[in-house]
Amino acid sequence: MKERKKENLMNVKVKPIHFTSSSRFAFKMYTRYLLLDKNNKTEKQKYGQWLTDNILELGPVYTKLGQFASSRPDFFDKDIIKPLESLQDSLPVEDFTQLITSEIGTKITDLEKVPIGRASIAQVYKATSKRTNKKIAIKVQRPNMKKIFDRDLKNIEIILVIFKILRVSGTENLSELLRECRPVLYKEIDFKSERQNADRFKKSLEMFDWIQVPKVYYASDNLIVSEYIQGTKITEITKNKKEVTTKLLLCFLIQILQTGLVHGDVQPGNISVSSEGNLIWYDFGVVSDITHIRHHFWDIGQVLLVGDIDDILDILEKMEVMTPTAKRSKLKKSIIHYIEYIKTMDLKKLKNSVQNGTFKELETMLKLDATYIYLFRSFTMVEGICKSLDPNFNYMNYYESIKTMIPGVEMIFSSIRNMSVSQRNLRTVKSIVDESLEENQSTQKNMKLILILVVVQSIGLLTFMIN
Repeated sequence: MKERKKENLMNVKVKPIHFTSSSRFAFKMYTRYLLLDKNNKTEKQKYGQWLTDNILELGPVYTKLGQFASSRPDFFDKDIIKPLESLQDSLPVEDFTQLITSEIGTKITDLEKVPIGRASIAQVYKATSKRTNKKIAIKVQRPNMKKIFDRDLKNIEIILVIFKILRVSGTENLSELLRECRPVLYKEIDFKSERQNADRFKKSLEMFDWIQVPKVYYASDNLIVSEYIQGTKITEITKNKKEVTTKLLLCFLIQILQTGLVHGDVQPGNISVSSEGNLIWYDFGVVSDITHIRHHFWDIGQVLLVGDIDDILDILEKMEVMTPTAKRSKLKKSIIHYIEYIKTMDLKKLKNSVQNGTFKELETMLKLDATYIYLFRSFTMVEGICKSLDPNFNYMNYYESIKTMIPGVEMIFSSIRNMSVSQRNLRTVKSIVDESLEENQSTQKNMKLILILVVVQSIGLLTFMIN
């Protein structure tokens, strides 16, 4: 009987959503925004709620887009995106306790009926393990997610075909991006793969006592059972915001430059802060392995330290992200403008550059696979969280904050600052670093973090190019 109930629950009929629903939503979203009184806070909040309701109706793929928008209060009107924040971890509740008890009911007790987290793909419940008598978190996948993903992606493909017929600019690139990201999207609903990701991610960061990753005890097609770690959603903390911002930025750069395993869904609902100020990471459906390309980011960081933009272009060519028709002069101009942005976080100035056509041809000059797309999407979301925690967020300010967390780094940077401009080439910089490391063993163990400081500006460089 229990197996029959479980089967019925996981095979609920998927509501068909014709592609016209998606295209109609896109048209209404655009026209309503044009008619919206941008000075009326109440009207903007109503528009944001209308967006939220329609995104929920359309499905989880669209919800992912809404989550991304809600994490960027600096890009979008904060009154409009405020209702979208509910898409991060407060989606409508469904009762999955029957599924939990049918699969692991004999191993748990005190199962709470109200989920502690509600996202687009799953809900999370709290219970107690009978074996250890410790609190555990149980993540339950919503029914028929593969069928729903099939439906949503098919609808998006049809819309892109229509856009192509209408010769909408950039459609071909969007179609290519969708083809690249499709396999990664389906990994988000593979819970056994997520368990492997969680194990690897946890092991890669275990040397840092201020980063916590819950241990996974069990995984099946429908459930993930893990350690329960109490924390406050990162965007809801009320104290030590600058310290948390510094830790978040450093943690993400460690993933890119040291471990090579990067969290692929860095929205606020997936990061909490413990009472001790530690970062707690959740949800490992997508973890990008960039160990094969992380050396390129080191190279970019070192080049930025020296200050030669032409060398950055050489690295982009080695990364094979530049198209054969890319014009170095135009790409160089875009890089210079973006470096200025990340120094000042002057979004208005950046938007003016966009409107003036500075970045107009970037889409024809760069080609990015799913690894880069998810990496830069994550970086953009990290930046959004930083801006939410500190409205005056500036990379240069936090560059100084991060330095205080890495012993011995100032010695190297003071040596480099004292070099003449003519001496500032990569070979000379490397010799300075090597010499310093020989003299100071305590610095040596932090070497992989030292160059993070010069890359703090560079990762965002490519982020903007695909947004």
